[in-house]
Amino acid sequence: MVLFDLVICGAGPAGSTTARTAAKAGQKVLLVDKDGFPRDKVCGGGLRPEILESPEFSYVAAQKDHFLEGKCTGVRLYGSRPDHFIAYDGPDSEPLMYGTSRRRFDEVLFRLARDAGAEVQTRATVKKVKVAKEYVEVVFEDGRTIRAHIVVGAGGMQDPVAKLLREREGLPRSWPSKDIGFAVAHEFEVGERFISESFGESYTCHFHMKPQGIYGYAWAFPRRSSINVGYGAFLKDIKKMNLRAGFKTYITLLKKSGLFPRGIDHIEFRGARIPLRGPIKRTVSDRTMLVGDAAGFVSPLGGDGISFAMASGMLAARTAIQCLEVGDCSSKGLSVYEREWKRLWGKDFRVLCDLADMVERDMDRIIEVCRNDKVLVRMLAGIYNGRDKPSKVIGPIMRRYLKNAIVSGISRRRKKA
Repeated sequence: MVLFDLVICGAGPAGSTTARTAAKAGQKVLLVDKDGFPRDKVCGGGLRPEILESPEFSYVAAQKDHFLEGKCTGVRLYGSRPDHFIAYDGPDSEPLMYGTSRRRFDEVLFRLARDAGAEVQTRATVKKVKVAKEYVEVVFEDGRTIRAHIVVGAGGMQDPVAKLLREREGLPRSWPSKDIGFAVAHEFEVGERFISESFGESYTCHFHMKPQGIYGYAWAFPRRSSINVGYGAFLKDIKKMNLRAGFKTYITLLKKSGLFPRGIDHIEFRGARIPLRGPIKRTVSDRTMLVGDAAGFVSPLGGDGISFAMASGMLAARTAIQCLEVGDCSSKGLSVYEREWKRLWGKDFRVLCDLADMVERDMDRIIEVCRNDKVLVRMLAGIYNGRDKPSKVIGPIMRRYLKNAIVSGISRRRKKA
């Protein structure tokens, strides 16, 4: 039986990045996915700037002609009323985010992993993962079995490697239901002319907070000739509503605002669960590692996870390479990965959780306090899109926010008097 160095379960951004990084270093890698490529994923398709601007991902930027569909330099963040919003328009040289279709983007990353030397198997569903002393065994639904030194779970919330790791490390079988989000989305083809007339050269992205009165947000992200429309909230809240009716109501709002063609009446979307309260307590065990959504690397504030997925995949691969070189694939050896991501993002995730709680408590108040302070809005935009580390800028942000809140409170009292 062939013994791989790494088997990676899941070929999304996290898995494909892990596979490419390890294969480029000469490791024998197998990348598997239950679906075929190209395939769609429920996602807004917003790429943080680092994915196209960071030297580490320059190989991705070199492929941008195959997946890039515009760059957003403007944003409108709405509260409970359409006329109550924060507006930000940044310089063209500093996009807030880049737009893509996950169908195209994921295929590019998958191809890059394959071209780097990773073996690939698609339409292959992993049934069970078993860890032995000298190897890890991956069993597929069709009965096939493969072995590797290390297995990496990159299959999202239902990842079989994550299930095994949770059991071995004494963790809950899954995230608590209150920490799980649910998002629905669909890409509507509307034509380049409509995009140009309605969203402008800035490809302005629109966020509507607390749709239908529940905590979460709906979005309209323009692409070259289409609009990605989505709707997300915590699963516990979204279960209480008629999702199809809510999605239709949001499209009606977009039509009234001139952000969606009136001639399109069909309602179509797909849904997916996402973890929204940060990483799980353990992301490694003997011969096993978790990356991307499987590890909980999703922003609690915006629900985006592509950049964390790719960064965690690269970091996991580098750790695995080191462990394979010294022959230590134990939990202790692989824990270098966990220590490193905690150093890089641990504090940031705690800050993002706190900010998400703050938004849930008083979104309209936040908009009122921030909307006329361009410096504060730019700082918040930097946290959202990753240009600024949340743990480094949260202090100045909160001091400026509290100062504005005090001034705003005094102003309201004077008006009443």
